[in-house]
Amino acid sequence: MTISNSDSSVELSELMRIVDGIWISMVPMYTGMFEDIQAMATFNQKVKDALNFNTCIFNGCIKAGIPLAELLYRLFILRLEPVLLAHSHDLQPVWHVVEWRHKHLADQDAMMRFLMKHFLHEYALIEAERAYHLFRRKTSESGIELINRLREVYNTACLSPGFAQRVPEYTLPEHLVSSLDELLHDRVVYGLKQLHRAWRRVKLVKQDRISPYQVVTTLTKIMHEIDTQLMLMR
Repeated sequence: MTISNSDSSVELSELMRIVDGIWISMVPMYTGMFEDIQAMATFNQKVKDALNFNTCIFNGCIKAGIPLAELLYRLFILRLEPVLLAHSHDLQPVWHVVEWRHKHLADQDAMMRFLMKHFLHEYALIEAERAYHLFRRKTSESGIELINRLREVYNTACLSPGFAQRVPEYTLPEHLVSSLDELLHDRVVYGLKQLHRAWRRVKLVKQDRISPYQVVTTLTKIMHEIDTQLMLMR
């Protein structure tokens, strides 16, 4: 059976409609202004989540002849506030040039380099890395609050080129435990040992527990142990 050009066009239109729905439902409107690095980090993570959770759909689009650059172009149109710098008279017209899109929107990393060039000073990325390495638990912070803040700080630091390669995600459990004050740290480490739960990066690599899902599982176990020890210390 031969698929006509009209049928092919309908299929492509349907795929683009599905992708538009993914961007709208999974990626909040980016409203960050100049130097709002946390807003950019959140936007970056939401785009990454949308791509990872819908791999089959995006791969299907690419196989059907729709480059990732065009899919990210739709993201720009749908999820960037018109008042942002990227919508200025200097930048917006270049979006309509196919060659430009295939260079600057070739993948998520290329897209983020473009956005950071126009939204962030280089020192903001240096400070983001520094904030991650100096991360410590705040007084009265629960396990879930601590993990959420660690994730935010880590995602922000990951905007810095090469940071995610130098500090891979599977190092988060060790960094989380290290962020605790001395007494809580010792109690949590002992509790994790009793549960036979690995959390040091060396052990996680040795046990091949470094996938994103396994990292989340390990962080959740640590979170529960933190909250358990906090309750026992009251």
